[in-house]
Amino acid sequence: MKELAEIKQLLDKLPEGQSQAAPNLFSISKYPHYEDVVSNWYAFFMDPAQPHELGTLFLDCLLQFGPGNNALNLEKEFYVRREHTTPSGKAIDLLISDGEEADKGNLHKATNAIVIENKVFHWLANELDDYWRAIDAPNKVGFVLSLTKTDTRSPHFKNVLHSELLARIRESSEVAAMPTRYKCYLEDLATNLHELAETMRYTPDLRFFVENAAAIDRAVRLREQFLKFVYQQLQVLAEQMNLSLGGHAELYRYLYNDDHERVYYTILLDDLVADGGSLTICVEVSRPSKDAIQTYDAICSDYMSQPGIVRLRKQHASFMHYASKRIAISPDEMENLAQIVLQGIEHDLTKIYGQLWHHFHA
Repeated sequence: MKELAEIKQLLDKLPEGQSQAAPNLFSISKYPHYEDVVSNWYAFFMDPAQPHELGTLFLDCLLQFGPGNNALNLEKEFYVRREHTTPSGKAIDLLISDGEEADKGNLHKATNAIVIENKVFHWLANELDDYWRAIDAPNKVGFVLSLTKTDTRSPHFKNVLHSELLARIRESSEVAAMPTRYKCYLEDLATNLHELAETMRYTPDLRFFVENAAAIDRAVRLREQFLKFVYQQLQVLAEQMNLSLGGHAELYRYLYNDDHERVYYTILLDDLVADGGSLTICVEVSRPSKDAIQTYDAICSDYMSQPGIVRLRKQHASFMHYASKRIAISPDEMENLAQIVLQGIEHDLTKIYGQLWHHFHA
């Protein structure tokens, strides 16, 4: 019991977990942390010839983080290059310059240049001074863009956080006037880099985990033991109802008749694991037709008005939770879980299930 008391004390101090981030352009396409992808987007927004209508805003904001004595002139025609190869064979992530690219990675007649090394996760091991020497321009500045503060180990390169640069850009009035499509792209770029930076931050929550890892592991194992107990109770329930128990997902199980697959019970365990006080039983129908709801309502109308019955909890192309019932279970009652769920089904859902069963067998 001492171990359980320690876990209870731990849970009393447990911090609130962070909400899951909404999907964005980068996470959906499975490229959230690829440096090349982020560099391509920077190249797009840094090029005033592109249709984002921001002009030189990205470069203007970036240069605000550079040395105050730089004499770069962005009024001249310049080019944004990706993976510019130096004479030594190294690749510069982004090179903004008014020079012409010559043989062996040299620039010809360059006056202004911005040399950018883009870092997303990877350790900074690049030869920045080699990059610097490779660009022959009297007016040049260097930047390392990164998720967290980084020592560039070069007097020629200034470290700027992605979040710092994008925050300054988003503060500009020019962003409000840009086309909606590209404004969404910019927001997704900023959101993705913010979320990546958060994964690199050693938060108080993570420190709490490190300091209490052993107790948390014990709590996780208790959760697994509890679910095994619930699955066994549902097996007993299935035997009492002369049904089969199916499903392999952690938080739901099916109760079904082997001879008929169109209608069955689904036991949802999300709430039981989250708050320990209830579970939900659904009468589920597979492969519902377009006019299914009207048909089911017509044959089940006498039973759908029972207290606690929720109509159409969830609908999908391949299944429908046509009717559901939430069953409250206190910790003291948990030992009789199978019997309590059986009573809930027989009292509230059996007739709905039966009507649908006969409908499919008609």
